[in-house]
Amino acid sequence: MKHRTPGFTIVELMVAIVTIGILAGIVLLNVNGWKQRTQANQVQSDLKEAVSAMEDYRNTNDGYLVGLPTSFKASSGVTVIYTSGTATSYCINGTITATPTIAYYIKSSGQAPIPQAGTCV
Repeated sequence: MKHRTPGFTIVELMVAIVTIGILAGIVLLNVNGWKQRTQANQVQSDLKEAVSAMEDYRNTNDGYLVGLPTSFKASSGVTVIYTSGTATSYCINGTITATPTIAYYIKSSGQAPIPQAGTCV
């Protein structure tokens, strides 16, 4: 009678390694999606803050500033650019500096403006 040494067979080890690899892949995909959603939310938040600064300026002056007010500061890693406008309207773009494909814009309107995906046209 042969005695087996305790331990794992090669097949058992391969199954364990493949399972760990599949689980790691799932986690990485979820983390990437979470990161992009977080970055998109940051850009949208900064655009809303820029709108607030523009409205504050308009309320104390005769119209919108042609440019971003100095009271507005974008978050670290976010680029916010005044694209176009007049004393009665504006359009502002926002992107993630490291990932420029995450881009939103916001235009002045009669109601509370909402950030939209894309860039000012």
